[in-house]
Amino acid sequence: MAEPSGAETRPQIRVTVKTPKDKEEIVICDQASVKEARSSRMGTP
Repeated sequence: MAEPSGAETRPQIRVTVKTPKDKEEIVICDQASVKEARSSRMGTP
């Protein structure tokens, strides 16, 4: 089995986003910016 790259070994943060209609969980890198987290949730840049 190959060693994971540096990007894969970084800790991840699990975020639960609650809206009036539903709840969604996203996983982002600990170094991610707010903009990256939002685009991860929305699925758009």
